[in-house]
Amino acid sequence: MSIDRFYFALLIAVAAIIVACGQNSTEPTPAPTATPLPPDPKEILERSGQVMASLKTFNFRMYHDVGSLEILEGLLIEKVSGKIVNPDKLSMEFSGSFGGGFAIKSEVITVGDQSYMTNPLTGNWEASDASISPVGFFSPTRGIAEMMGQTQNATLLDDGSSEGVYRISGALPTTALSSLVGPTLTDRTVDLELKIDSITDYLLEVRFTGAVTPSDVEDAERVIVLSFFNEDVVIDPPEDAS
Repeated sequence: MSIDRFYFALLIAVAAIIVACGQNSTEPTPAPTATPLPPDPKEILERSGQVMASLKTFNFRMYHDVGSLEILEGLLIEKVSGKIVNPDKLSMEFSGSFGGGFAIKSEVITVGDQSYMTNPLTGNWEASDASISPVGFFSPTRGIAEMMGQTQNATLLDDGSSEGVYRISGALPTTALSSLVGPTLTDRTVDLELKIDSITDYLLEVRFTGAVTPSDVEDAERVIVLSFFNEDVVIDPPEDAS
């Protein structure tokens, strides 16, 4: 074999070895990325319940998409809004109808065990004991605590990654809503959906679907909206109460 042919054959052999080594070599397999587990809705509710219980002040609004709230015979409430200063101050106004069509609007201020309400006819403030006020049962702070603690079958609908809000569905015994609507049906539950801020754990909104009180329609829908957490709020008795 000539020297040229020898070098040519050697070159071919080396090239074949390089190609073979390249084919047999493998890149390191990257470690699999762990898929984060979705948040536990029960833990979210527990955290939010603790945060809401620690609030000094907040605003609330309750309205009905379907139905209304009968707080006295013939007195139907459609909307309620107001402010809370924990532990025992409340200022709110409500609107609705009486006697099947007479529109009413009134305001209530509660400071400790004393309650004041504007007369729907005259607009004048009148003092009364909080326990006998037509809305004396209304306690959003207590109602929120019972709602968060008694939610059943909690299911995460949204993990908060898109809009920064957890959405959780579940069921709630109707009796847990007595602090918000007064006397309730027993041995029943209503469906609910909660929206909770994924950063602060503030409860932002709750929607209830189903009859809660004896006078409710079966497909009643109530919505509670909470906002303005821990803002500076002052609630004093009205100066012109009689």
